[in-house]
Amino acid sequence: MMANTNSSSIAGTEAPPVVLSYLAALGLVAGCAAAPEPTRTPPRSSAATSSTATATSATASSTASVAAAKTPDVPAPPVVPVPMVTIGRGAFTMGCPKGASMCKDDEKPAHRVQLSPYEIDVYEVTVGHYKGCIDAGACTYPVTELKGLHGASSRAAKLCRDQFRAELWKRPVVCIDYADATTYCKWRGKRLPTEAEWERAARGDSSKKDRGARLFPWGDQPANANLACVEADARCEVGSHPKGISPYGLHDMAGNAAEWVLDFYDPTFYASSPSRDPDGTWDLMPIQKQRCMSSTCYITRGGSWKDEPIALRATARTAKASSHNWAFASIGFRCARSTEKSRREYFANRMNMMNAKRFRDSQKRVPAP
Repeated sequence: MMANTNSSSIAGTEAPPVVLSYLAALGLVAGCAAAPEPTRTPPRSSAATSSTATATSATASSTASVAAAKTPDVPAPPVVPVPMVTIGRGAFTMGCPKGASMCKDDEKPAHRVQLSPYEIDVYEVTVGHYKGCIDAGACTYPVTELKGLHGASSRAAKLCRDQFRAELWKRPVVCIDYADATTYCKWRGKRLPTEAEWERAARGDSSKKDRGARLFPWGDQPANANLACVEADARCEVGSHPKGISPYGLHDMAGNAAEWVLDFYDPTFYASSPSRDPDGTWDLMPIQKQRCMSSTCYITRGGSWKDEPIALRATARTAKASSHNWAFASIGFRCARSTEKSRREYFANRMNMMNAKRFRDSQKRVPAP
């Protein structure tokens, strides 16, 4: 089935409307208008002043009471719009195309995957948007110092601390761990995309002209500074490389900030991945823990601003630990969400079956009395 795209969310090559509206929206977050000059009024009698003050105090008290009664327990998400693209039900080939010599073993074998409809952010989450979550009390600043951490890059630590300056708010937020990303997406009523959702959004699918077999979001041409924010001295503003958009119109799917996805990491998962809606948080048993700094491995996709061009291929998978580290100075994220109830029910049913299997297996291991 041909995927549906939101044409208003797909940027063109020269100052597309969605980018302008997006940056304008960021302007609402980044600053506010200057305060107007106070209006000079003639002096009034003390009695009038006292009467007015009493009325004003009563009104303010009433307003405060109403506001307190309506204050939610959980901070409300911002009104600043974040454009998303809807990707309809369809299939694509996940994994490295046959004959591509630069791919690693964990990107193989290529396999066909069917996905339910979902939505995904057009842009990576920016510093400005993440700051809105902090100001609302739902998110926290990234940790920039860890006790017992040796050999940390002072440049990376400075980047983590200084990225919240207002002039940097249009760049992707980084120094974000898996929990930070999950918290922000949940605050916005979303979640992280699965590996399969992320890769389909980056490469296209069977409905596209090249059948979704491209190595990079723009095709098979290696990454360069015209197509992506790569081998750079710093992160770029989101949406600043429109020539490198994906088949669905998503920006910075290669380069700029590497992106967390929902799944756990298993280098052999592709050999046994379900053919429908694979979700590595449930499907992986056991979970591989190689090359990780904590008990659970997670995955980033897309490469970053400081990586080599070859690392930006859409099939590349990188295992990372979930906790904070200055090494995460290049890691950000974008959010996604499901668009139909059947997908959630499918996942819940599969989870119930897996839990039942775990219970049966545990019972088999109990020694007989």
